[in-house]
Amino acid sequence: MRKLIYKKNLVFVLFFVFNLSFAHKDHIAQDSCGKTKIFMRSAFKYAEFNKTKVIVQIIDKVAKELNYNEDILIEYNHQIRRYYSENDEVFLEYRKFRKENYLKIKIIDSYVDIENLIKLVEFAIKNKTKLKSFKFEIDDFETNYKIGSHFITNTKIIDSLNNQKLNEKYIGLLNSKIEIFHDEFFQCYWLKNKYYYLKNDLIETLYSIEDNLLFSNELTSLGLVIFHSNSQFFFINNNGEILKNHSLEEINNSKVFYFFERRDKFYVTSDREIGYYYLPDLDKLLKVVN
Repeated sequence: MRKLIYKKNLVFVLFFVFNLSFAHKDHIAQDSCGKTKIFMRSAFKYAEFNKTKVIVQIIDKVAKELNYNEDILIEYNHQIRRYYSENDEVFLEYRKFRKENYLKIKIIDSYVDIENLIKLVEFAIKNKTKLKSFKFEIDDFETNYKIGSHFITNTKIIDSLNNQKLNEKYIGLLNSKIEIFHDEFFQCYWLKNKYYYLKNDLIETLYSIEDNLLFSNELTSLGLVIFHSNSQFFFINNNGEILKNHSLEEINNSKVFYFFERRDKFYVTSDREIGYYYLPDLDKLLKVVN
């Protein structure tokens, strides 16, 4: 009897460990420039992860322009679907930690517009001691039951800032050329709300796209994968050859989120469990039949 119980417990433990090891974990990114730091998380490795480098470098320049010498901490919870909140949210705080003040900006959104972020940071710095008066408490619900509450900054203020014109003294910041990645074959940089992809030994740009349209990009040992929508991608091999565009089947508004390399091929899947193998040598997309 004891052996039977032991075996059952062992099977349960192994089952638990096995499932835990394959449980989904959010992707995390951290970046910093000067006294500006960002912590970002998302369900999967979307293109917005490119933005962390852009955000810290530009916001650090905004802070210096305003003679702000304290830390700025940006927490960006990125969501394609409503993982973290039912709505897009912003919360501005001026806080103290170990006798040092800092500005905290919490964002829940699917996309960060750099111009709007500049306006938000300028407002927060100029009104840092008043930020408490702008906070608004909202209730958290789960299946129609209240489970708590949290604070956001009044949405009327955020909407008003978004509708304002960008201060002319910051327009030059959008002309900042910011490197996103650079490897043996390719490089990518951000400029004026666009991403540019280049082959290292070529002068001409291989491809460019508005940053609000790019869904994801991935450097692999075989080349560069670019998703220019949630269901369309193309491959650029290490020779700089741009291969044809491929479309993935959309079912119930499926969102492509998982793309990983397996030796000489890639596996692509969606949150509706539609799977494909992509063979870059043949430029073929094969649907997985369950």
